[in-house]
Amino acid sequence: MRPDARVWASLAAIPSRAMGLGRVIDSLLPQVNRLHVAFNGDWRSDWLEFWAERVAHRGEGEGRLCIAVNPDGGLGDAEKFAPLWSADPEELPDLHLSCDDDLVYPPRWAEEMAGFVDLFGGRAIISTHGAFMPRSLRPWTSYFGQRRAISCLGDWSDFTQVDFPGTGVMAFDPRRCALKIERGMFEAPNMADMWVGLAAAQAGTPVIVAPHRAGDLGYLEPPIEETIWWEAHRDERLHIGVCNRLPEALAPVEGVAP
Repeated sequence: MRPDARVWASLAAIPSRAMGLGRVIDSLLPQVNRLHVAFNGDWRSDWLEFWAERVAHRGEGEGRLCIAVNPDGGLGDAEKFAPLWSADPEELPDLHLSCDDDLVYPPRWAEEMAGFVDLFGGRAIISTHGAFMPRSLRPWTSYFGQRRAISCLGDWSDFTQVDFPGTGVMAFDPRRCALKIERGMFEAPNMADMWVGLAAAQAGTPVIVAPHRAGDLGYLEPPIEETIWWEAHRDERLHIGVCNRLPEALAPVEGVAP
């Protein structure tokens, strides 16, 4: 990564994860120029005041912390992409890291993800988590039952092309990538992985899971009923609809297994 590269990170946070949010933010701020945090939902005023104070008093060697408050929840986890859809094209960073409020990131996260992005010439979306829909099972009738998933919390040794990135561990170059993040691409809240994957396919942008190791990330495990995964399991009709809008085949990427 160039010394002068502009690096942004962003995440959406919900009130039930307030106690661990400091660890997440502290793991990212030394690695980026800007960290954007969307506070979604009914946050207590003292928590918001605490983070507003943190914005005003930037630590030495830290990036700039920017916050947005969405009492109605906005677009849920997709609010992590608001800094990109609201920025002027000339203001976009050289690297954008989209993150989650229940993960603690290793000290060289930005550097390693930038290396993976550069390896593919800035054309691809890189993640360490993802899902692929086997074309032999099309038309799909279950997203969770038929997908082939790669977890960011386990070991993975190969570059592997997938349909949907895990947007909590995702990196890309908004300047070089064909995919342009727009608010309108998120057709419903709390399905950022699905909408980014669909938009990437429509733009001809490969989505690639990079090699990673178990233990790289710290996981602040929330109660399962508070996760997007749990909500989606209860009714996956929208997920199935998105899957069946995917192209017939993945665009080939040299040296990458589908």
